[in-house]
Amino acid sequence: MPDKDGCEIPIAARYRGPGPAKYLLPPTLGYDPHDARRWRSPAYSLAKRLGENGPGVCSPGPAHGIEPSMIRTGKVHNPTYVMGQRLDHGVLFRSPAPGTYSPEKYPVPHQRWAPCYSMSKRTQSRSRDSGPGPSAYTVPNMMGPQIPHTKSNPCYTMRPQTYVGGFAVDYAKTPGPAKYDPADPRLVRSRGPLYTMRPLTRCDWEDRNKPGPGAYSPDQKSGASAYSMGVKHSEFTAPLILDCDAM
Repeated sequence: MPDKDGCEIPIAARYRGPGPAKYLLPPTLGYDPHDARRWRSPAYSLAKRLGENGPGVCSPGPAHGIEPSMIRTGKVHNPTYVMGQRLDHGVLFRSPAPGTYSPEKYPVPHQRWAPCYSMSKRTQSRSRDSGPGPSAYTVPNMMGPQIPHTKSNPCYTMRPQTYVGGFAVDYAKTPGPAKYDPADPRLVRSRGPLYTMRPLTRCDWEDRNKPGPGAYSPDQKSGASAYSMGVKHSEFTAPLILDCDAM
């Protein structure tokens, strides 16, 4: 907005500072740009490998062949052993091996053990042995009433049903229990109340014309208050500050 002299009047709202995204926090990785408020671990650098003839190569290499038993106080001698070839004991030395002995076949001396028996082979039958064997005898039957040496239970027989002179024949032809109808229990016991339903009666007001569901228009019912949003005001307009805002 220019003034009378032609100079533009500065407006403070136009001069805006950078937002929160403009500032960046220092990183917590690395050494030089590390955040000073955080703990920083030590950093190490790796140099390249020097040549074989470099000034720093002064120690002997593996080619010198230093013995492992050589230490700073001298050579250490540990006990050593040598294994020779098998000796020839000669032909006369023939002692039995451990597999020759069978100690399980002999009892332990001064110790008790169970009796032992040996079974020989079957002897040949003689011609004069003509007695019957055990399978020649049969045990008498233990079922039935005709057992002479044991006590038997009574036995019964069942014959077919007879229709003449039997107990199942009904000579009197009397009616059975299913012939009679059961009596009504309401005649001898207390009976509950009984109700009857009469037909539907019509009232006078049903003959009148009543509105149906289609007679109503719920979309035309008065609704709540509605408001519209106007255009955005200028960003340089001062906000409305009241006395109650300062409390």
